[in-house]
Amino acid sequence: MNQAIYLELPDVEARLMELGLCVDDLHAAIKYSELHRSSCTANDPPCLSGLLTWGKTVRGLRDTLTPKGWGNSDENNLSVTIHPNGTLAIAVATGDNGTGNPRLTPETKYPKGPATAAAIEQNIVQLAQPSFSFIETPRISPPQEHSVYTWLFLVSRRRDEVRSELSLPKLITDSGHVVDWEERILLPSIPLEDGAGLYFYEEDNPGDDIVVEISRR
Repeated sequence: MNQAIYLELPDVEARLMELGLCVDDLHAAIKYSELHRSSCTANDPPCLSGLLTWGKTVRGLRDTLTPKGWGNSDENNLSVTIHPNGTLAIAVATGDNGTGNPRLTPETKYPKGPATAAAIEQNIVQLAQPSFSFIETPRISPPQEHSVYTWLFLVSRRRDEVRSELSLPKLITDSGHVVDWEERILLPSIPLEDGAGLYFYEEDNPGDDIVVEISRR
């Protein structure tokens, strides 16, 4: 399995810069979602904390990047943030225990829907083509479907930290779990304050699985 992994902070920052991003952009989205998640109590529905974590991470990412020229799309219920040149899209997903760990291969914690599967299939097709640059001259017209690589911003909340990575998926199983990656950019973990949010640590609900829930009706 050939897989590029960026782990050391200088390499992470350099690769993110090539994609028009920085660590602070991605961390800001996580911290924004944590603020909303921490407002949950035992009186909220069990699914709310997971849903808020996913939704506010998407919102936080967009709030940070849209002033820098990035765009948004919710086509087919797949919420992505799109690079100004249209060649890169970022979706948010909950990762498993392998998230942010260079010794493990992460998977999405919950199955993804057909829109995510279609985006990953497009990644596979494009990865098989000759060398392609993510950073090209910005376009005036809307990007064509075949030009977009969809990355997943994987987030995994542990008892004492939040781990995350921006990774390019290249394999999704029939059950809807993303299990293999062309490239992984591992971000520094974000420590959680002592005892913060422990009540909501165990997430039994697929808070980020909006695509699956809607598509199966």
